[in-house]
Amino acid sequence: NDNYGHSIGDGVLIRVGVWLRTALPGAFVSRVGGDEFAIIAAVADDAAAAALARKVEATLRGLAEVEGIPIDVVGRVGYALAPVDAESPVDLFRRADLALLATRDTPGRGVQRFHPGLEVNAAELIRQERAIARMLAGGDVGVAYQPVFALADGTAVTIEALVRWPDTPGEALSTSRLVALAEAGGRVAQLREQVMLQAIRDIAALPQPIELAINISAIEMQDPHFVDDILGHLATAGFPPRRLHLEITESAIHHNLGQTALQMARLRAAGVRLAVDDFGSGYSSLANLGRLPVDRLKLDRSLLSFEAGSRASVVLAGAVVIGRGLGLEIVAEGVEAAPQLRELRRLEVDAAQGFLLATPVPAAGIAAAITQGRERFAALLSASAIPR
Repeated sequence: NDNYGHSIGDGVLIRVGVWLRTALPGAFVSRVGGDEFAIIAAVADDAAAAALARKVEATLRGLAEVEGIPIDVVGRVGYALAPVDAESPVDLFRRADLALLATRDTPGRGVQRFHPGLEVNAAELIRQERAIARMLAGGDVGVAYQPVFALADGTAVTIEALVRWPDTPGEALSTSRLVALAEAGGRVAQLREQVMLQAIRDIAALPQPIELAINISAIEMQDPHFVDDILGHLATAGFPPRRLHLEITESAIHHNLGQTALQMARLRAAGVRLAVDDFGSGYSSLANLGRLPVDRLKLDRSLLSFEAGSRASVVLAGAVVIGRGLGLEIVAEGVEAAPQLRELRRLEVDAAQGFLLATPVPAAGIAAAITQGRERFAALLSASAIPR
């Protein structure tokens, strides 16, 4: 609705209703509000219920063309079975809804059956979502910073800003949990905005000019106001667009390739640099990757789990060749051991990021982290741990 208007949104809902009724001719299908549908069906046993849920989840994946606009559709399914999970219609519906809520809680999970623990989990989820809302309302988002070092000489070339739960009393949420809940609750743009504004202030205060990297959610790339918001923040802060890297994961880029490519092209035309993050962890089309206006390829840490001459090392070398062939700067993430650095230097990777050189630090520790990383790099060179 926000991107294309309510008439397009209504058209998508109608298409989804048709998909479900066509796929499930013997079931009762109803829209129960917003973007949620309910299905009542008779099944023989637990296995049949699970099979039906998987069929529904598969049915909810597709391309809905409305008024000439192709819309990628994806859905999640929560289900409950009577009389095992509930004996009354009200309890059955509520527990199926709790199961649906649990799919939000676990990124990548498309189907979830109710179990008693979900009632406890739901209360905890509500508590955590309220804590996130309070944090954002107070502008209390925590930000940590990790340098990226050139493998030619150990110079820090970029500082990546990483969202963190604030250093306040109470139970902290992990970064992945925080981001997942912010996405599910429609607060990810607000989260990114607070991280970005804080990071721009902190990086601009450093004595030497250095580039800033910010992670972007796939959801944000579908927002028609996203580019204007980014450029507006940069203009207000007086931060040059060419010093900003926006990182989006390999799998997220291909969620809605057409819209993502348009947004990326606008950003790049304004001078913002773009990076594919976690490359090698997904299953994206290399042909599509070649169509995108990308400047940097960040190799996922999983590619660094290798032994010399192993198949894994061949895969790493292949990823570097792909990046080079596309004319991209190559950065390796998750570098934790000297042998990894040695292999990356041999492959002529441009830069590295990881605990071997520097850990994430608060703003006050950025200068020390840069110095530590450069000295650590020099020590590894002088010890002949990595080739010159």
